[in-house]
Amino acid sequence: MKRSFGQFLYYQIFGIEIKPIAIKLDKNESYKTTEHDPLINFIIYLADLFTNYCLPYRLSPVSLAIPGLVLNAIVFLLVYTSAQLERYHYVLWLISRYFTYVFDMIDGKQARRNKSQSLARHYWDHWCDTMNIAMSTMTLIRIYPEDFKYRIPSTVLVSMTPMGFYVNFFRYYCTGQLIEPYTLHLWHYVYVLCLSAPVIVFDTEIPMNIDFQVMLATLSAVYTIVYIMEFIEYIISISRSPLFSIKLFLMIFLPTFIWISVYVIVIINQTTIDCPTEQIIFRCFAIFILSNHAINVHYQQLINESAHFLTIDSFIFIFSLFVLTINDCHCRLILLSILLTFLLSAYFIRLIVRLRTFIDKHPDMGFSLLIVTKDNMKNIDNITNGNK
Repeated sequence: MKRSFGQFLYYQIFGIEIKPIAIKLDKNESYKTTEHDPLINFIIYLADLFTNYCLPYRLSPVSLAIPGLVLNAIVFLLVYTSAQLERYHYVLWLISRYFTYVFDMIDGKQARRNKSQSLARHYWDHWCDTMNIAMSTMTLIRIYPEDFKYRIPSTVLVSMTPMGFYVNFFRYYCTGQLIEPYTLHLWHYVYVLCLSAPVIVFDTEIPMNIDFQVMLATLSAVYTIVYIMEFIEYIISISRSPLFSIKLFLMIFLPTFIWISVYVIVIINQTTIDCPTEQIIFRCFAIFILSNHAINVHYQQLINESAHFLTIDSFIFIFSLFVLTINDCHCRLILLSILLTFLLSAYFIRLIVRLRTFIDKHPDMGFSLLIVTKDNMKNIDNITNGNK
């Protein structure tokens, strides 16, 4: 039956049910792309050696994500509760970024090594990743020099980091392939080193040096270009998916377009937010909203359900815009603080509820925090998101 354009459009937006592509969490990592260049293969080889020869066999991979999460939270709180940034802030940020990356590489390897892979652990691992990305992004905003002459490349880069993570989850949802962006990882850690090392070696005044600013701006621009190329690759992968439709396109970009547009408008318009604390809270709010939406997409994938256009978080974000129209600065600050507290509380409550859902579905696998027992060591090749 031939459809008119209106019928086609209606079907594409409302008539299609978009369920995730099947994934299988097996010991061969078939849900990942394993072809990498020699440098990446060497890093993965070192991670394998560390996992196999340095970690206790029964150590739970769940525990490996906790130190990075705690360290990022400590650094985040330290840099925002200190009146002036000191060298040790940059030292801690540098350590937290590399520390988190190393343990993020080995937790999955440890799970496959002691056969403790599960949907609960898979979700926990990526939930920790989204939290670490959000806190690291906020930390970077803080430690980046405020009086920076060439700020635009880094501002674009900071904005793209959570967005790229979000679209990567959607690519996983649409293709069933979790492709680790190792090239981006390398650029990120070069960037982290170049920003923090000069401050650690010399002093906190080095960011005001014009040569340092030119170097960092150039590195930011190159890193941003690499990020954009990776982002385009994400979109191409999604467009080739059998799930691709107008509805999917809107599902991915409509919420983020609204959030990022409003975020940029509010941040640029200095008369809207004239209180430094208020700016911090609003930025936290926007970044955690996007991170939360990313992990929501991943959760819907793991329970084999269609992702949502807009969530309750979207409406909370929209409500925050009305808060910004209030004239009283103190009133705005209090209301934004309440909204951010509510958002973060919901974030943690959802984590507990969702982990409980996965554990109840596979009670034999459990969710060991420290030691994996023999009862929890199962055949991980049978773990899927429910698709056949």
